[in-house]
Amino acid sequence: MSISSDDDSVPPPPPPPPPVPPPAAAPAAGGRPDSRASEGYGGEQMEISELLAPEQLLTPTAAAAAAANGDFEAAEPEAVTSEKATKKKRVSKNWFLMVLVFVVCGAAIGLGIYFGLYHDKDSGDTSAIETEDGRELPPTDAVTPSRAPVALPPTVAQTRPPTVPTPKEDVALSVLEQNLPAESYAAVSDAQLVTPQNSALNWVLYDDTFEYDWEGLAEDPPDEEAELDFMQRYVSATLYEVLGGPNWEDSANWQTGADVCEWSGVACFSEADDSGDERRLQADRTIRSIALVNNGLAGWVPPDLVALTSLEELELHRNDIGGEIPPQLYEMTTLKTLFLDDNDLEGPLSADLGKLVNLEKLTLNNNELSGEIPAEVGQLTKLTMFWVFNNQEVAGTIPVEVGEMVSLKSLALFNTGITGAIPAELANLSELEVFKVENCNLSGDGWMVLFDTPTLLVLGVAGNPDLTGSLDGIGNLANLQELYLGETQIGGALPEELGNLIGLRTIKSPQTAFTGAIPASLGDLVSLEELDFGLNQLEGELPPELGGMVALEKVSLYGNALTGAIPEEIGNWVNVEEIDMSENSFSGESGLPATVGNLVECKRLIFHKSGIGGNIPVEIGQMTSLETLDLSSNQKEDGSSDGITGGIPAEIGSLGSLEQLVLFENDMSGAIPPEIGQLASLEVLHLKSNSFDGNLPPEIGSLASLEYLDLEMNQFEGPLPVEVGSLGELRELVIAKNFFTGTMPAEVGNLMQLRNLAANDNLFEGQIPDAITGLWRLVQLNVFNNMFDGTIPAAIGDMESLVTFKASNNNRRNSDGLTGNLPESLGLLEELYEFDVSDNSIEGEIPASLGDCASLGILLLQQNALEGNVPAELGNLGSIQTMNLQENDLEGEVPEGLCSDNAAQEIRVDCSVECTCCTEYDCRRRLDN
Repeated sequence: MSISSDDDSVPPPPPPPPPVPPPAAAPAAGGRPDSRASEGYGGEQMEISELLAPEQLLTPTAAAAAAANGDFEAAEPEAVTSEKATKKKRVSKNWFLMVLVFVVCGAAIGLGIYFGLYHDKDSGDTSAIETEDGRELPPTDAVTPSRAPVALPPTVAQTRPPTVPTPKEDVALSVLEQNLPAESYAAVSDAQLVTPQNSALNWVLYDDTFEYDWEGLAEDPPDEEAELDFMQRYVSATLYEVLGGPNWEDSANWQTGADVCEWSGVACFSEADDSGDERRLQADRTIRSIALVNNGLAGWVPPDLVALTSLEELELHRNDIGGEIPPQLYEMTTLKTLFLDDNDLEGPLSADLGKLVNLEKLTLNNNELSGEIPAEVGQLTKLTMFWVFNNQEVAGTIPVEVGEMVSLKSLALFNTGITGAIPAELANLSELEVFKVENCNLSGDGWMVLFDTPTLLVLGVAGNPDLTGSLDGIGNLANLQELYLGETQIGGALPEELGNLIGLRTIKSPQTAFTGAIPASLGDLVSLEELDFGLNQLEGELPPELGGMVALEKVSLYGNALTGAIPEEIGNWVNVEEIDMSENSFSGESGLPATVGNLVECKRLIFHKSGIGGNIPVEIGQMTSLETLDLSSNQKEDGSSDGITGGIPAEIGSLGSLEQLVLFENDMSGAIPPEIGQLASLEVLHLKSNSFDGNLPPEIGSLASLEYLDLEMNQFEGPLPVEVGSLGELRELVIAKNFFTGTMPAEVGNLMQLRNLAANDNLFEGQIPDAITGLWRLVQLNVFNNMFDGTIPAAIGDMESLVTFKASNNNRRNSDGLTGNLPESLGLLEELYEFDVSDNSIEGEIPASLGDCASLGILLLQQNALEGNVPAELGNLGSIQTMNLQENDLEGEVPEGLCSDNAAQEIRVDCSVECTCCTEYDCRRRLDN
């Protein structure tokens, strides 16, 4: 209802509610009364005499005159706070209604007493329904409930009881009707609905301490300043309610009496002046910007925002906003910046985007949007930034109309489902600086039209397997800084003009189709920080001119066919952090140049399978930032190079940051220097397949961070140092195929993180230490081809993770091998798959408990001294694939369970054991003879 200051009369009050007495119930704890309800609808029950003092009562004539003059404070007298009441009560607005309330209440009380005394047993159930949180919903058949209903989520169409509108409320609703979209007005105009809009209006009308100009609002048309104050505070309050304001990270001043321009994230400013100065804060109270970035917003974008008709910047990115973008947002033609990225928005991209003709920046990336990029985006001729990346359901092609976005500087569509060719119309984007379409399904060579865009700074087309073309003409991009081409079919020779792009900082082109030599002109790229041509077909020698790339931080040339020696000039790369030259064919006559010692910032130096030879230079010790040194597998298959030679220099001990020392499959020799123990950060020491010899230094026990130790296939000798037991983080201990002697130290049992212990093919003797059974994480235990004797530890069943136990062929030289009985505890090994103790001197019977090893697939017990019958329980081994019990003194028969369908593929026994399914079982013919 609209109220004008020229109106000489006040509309008659609405009829009173039906005379049904409200239940006298306690108010909901902490609940706000329905501010638009009349006195009987919320809060504590109070007598009329408690609500209004006599001097506050106005005659009907005085009340009408006050309202007609716009004096709503006089027309609506303030309630006196009672000691029993904690909230303000809305009261009747004229004397006539008050008298009527007295009459109705008196009659209702009398009727209530009468029916309460004489009609209790005959009345229906009209009691209130109490909710779990202690608040009450109105009785199901009550006409006039006594309190506001329980507030449900905004998506629930909960209703309130009918209310009596006030003049101030009528004015507010009239203004809102003129300014809000229809659906937003519907959400606020029906007082029976519980919506964020209703909550916002309640706050404006009854809780906000800001001084509104209600008289100005009641004018026709409303006073502009009064309307601005009201609408801005209402819309901002709605935004707060819709997006979970109480849970925001920063909600300073929101829903307080402070000027709305002082609410956190809200800015009011004027346009730039003619001198081009930046926008500056002014006395202007018009909201121009709302920025609530990464602030914990959760909900949806309210269409009410369209009422902020001067809003230029809306930044709601990095929150948890869901739902679709409301169509009303596209009517906000004053918007210049719209940041909605990094939320949970969904739905198709709308053609109405084209209505935002003043938009300069638009980010929709990192959402769940779908559909095609509409052709109408071509109407956004002022747009400089258009980001839609990381929306996997956005599909279709790049519309040719993008070429009409003549102000565009940044176009980012990567990680979407966009397909097809890149339109030639992109050549019209003369101001384009960033073009990123990686990891889409684009095809063809249309991207090369951008070579005529000298403003381009970033060009990214990687991850489009059907993209073709070359770099011919790229020299025109004099301002290019970043180039991403990887995982495409782009190829051909690298042009010399690439060296003209002196501003280049990044070239990433792995897994493309470039061929030929690396041009020496690349050495002119003095700003280049990353060079990646891995997995191409480049060949020839590394030009020494590459040493001119003094800003390099990462070099990846792995997987090519590069030859020749590593030039000393790489020592000029003093800022480099990673060098990967793996899988090339460098000369085996030369190795790392001594100048690598200059690379003090280098963290990763990788020449795996690169073909280099020579010794590790002692200058390696100057690379104090080094974390990974990988010179493995440099023995050439054609025998033309043995790989890295010589020993590990003692200077290696200076590399306190080293985490991985990987030197396997070379021709290195000599003893491991004791300085190895200084590598406190070392996690991996991989020396397999070299010719290292001598004793393992006890200092190796100082490697407190070591997780992987592989010394297999060397010529180490002597005892395994007990200090190995100090390697508390060790997971893999591989010392197989050496010449270690003596007993295995019991301290190995301290390696509680150990998963794999491979000590096979050595000269260990004595008992397998009982302490080893405490390694409950151990998966593989290989001690075959040694000279161990004594029994298998009785507590082997405690090794609950054990999958493989191989201890065969320990009866070498003068050793009898393993003796005694097989432990009964073997049946506890539920994960055991392979158990091989063949070629030993084990005696006694096969324990029936072996039948409990449900995962057992390989059981090799041949060439021992076992006796007795084959246990029937072995028939439970449904997973068995191979079983060999030959060359023992066993009797009986192979259980039928092992001969059933889908059972063992290979079972071998002696002729003393009957078998119907054994491999090469030719015993019947021999017995008959």
